[in-house]
Amino acid sequence: MAGGWVAGAALNSHPGLFRAAVLTVPSLDALGPMVEAYRDNLDELGDAVHDAACHQAVRSWSPSDNIPCAAQLCARQQQLGPSQLVYPHLLVRVGLNDTTVDFWDPAKAVAKLDRELVLAGLRQGDHAQDVSRRKQRGCPMILLQCKLGGHNCYNTASDDATKCAFIIDVCGAQVEN
Repeated sequence: MAGGWVAGAALNSHPGLFRAAVLTVPSLDALGPMVEAYRDNLDELGDAVHDAACHQAVRSWSPSDNIPCAAQLCARQQQLGPSQLVYPHLLVRVGLNDTTVDFWDPAKAVAKLDRELVLAGLRQGDHAQDVSRRKQRGCPMILLQCKLGGHNCYNTASDDATKCAFIIDVCGAQVEN
C-alpha cells in the first residue's frame, strides 16, 4: 500500500516535478480503509477513528483526499501558462480481482481528478476533443487500465509494452520505423 500512498502524495504536492506517472495497483485512499476496517489498521497508521489528530494527519497527505480542486488547477495554469502541464499524465492500472487493493480505490481517485479537470475547463469529458486539446492547453492524459487478475496481474511483455507506449507518447518522443 505504501507505494501508492507515497507516489500519490508526491504527485499531488509537487505535480511540477513529474511529466508522467504509471501507478500499478496503487492504494490512493489512506484514510478510508483506516475507518472502514478500523481494527485491522491500528498498527499501520494509528487510530483515525478515535484520535482526531491522527485522522487529520493522515488526511493531510492521503492522495485521494488531496487531489487538487478545479480552482487550484486553474491557478496553476495561470501561473504556468496555457501550454504547460498542470498535472502529470497518468496511467493507473488496476486488478479487478485484487485482494490487496480494491480496484475502486484508484478508480475513485481517477474519477475525482477527471471531474476537477473538467470543472477547471482543462478537459471536455469528450475523449476525442481532449486528445487534440491535450498538447495545446496543458491537459493531462489520464488513463485507467483494468485487467482481470490480482495484485500481480501486470507482469507480461504486453503490459510492459503498454506502459512504454504511454511513456513514449506523453514525453513526445518520436519513434522511427
